[in-house]
Amino acid sequence: MSITICYVTFCYIYGIYEDMKKPYAAMGKRIKEARETTELSAIEMSNNLNIEPPTYRMYERGDRKMPPHTMSPFTEITKYSSDWLYLGTGRKQASVSGVSDYEQKMIDDIKNLDEKERNAIQTLIDSMKGARE
Repeated sequence: MSITICYVTFCYIYGIYEDMKKPYAAMGKRIKEARETTELSAIEMSNNLNIEPPTYRMYERGDRKMPPHTMSPFTEITKYSSDWLYLGTGRKQASVSGVSDYEQKMIDDIKNLDEKERNAIQTLIDSMKGARE
């Protein structure tokens, strides 16, 4: 028995064969989840993105990767972050309007500091503002 056959058999038994056939399956699940929160059908979403419904369905099934020029309006509609949709990492929901991902990460980091560390950051910010004035 060849190594390839053993590997495919192993993957099939442990349920990862489908993921081998569809490399974007996890991303497709996240795209579908995001669309469902908007209460739009797949056809309505494809119309909003100006793409054909079969193309959009391929993204949700994980057959194809959603390109950036389609992902951008998709994130605007769903309010989900592209990092989470593409990679499954970072914040699921997009940042508050007017706050960049970088700024949101800083806010999240500051929330995890204790009071002494926050005071040190505030002192640093105050000294920087004083130097500009």
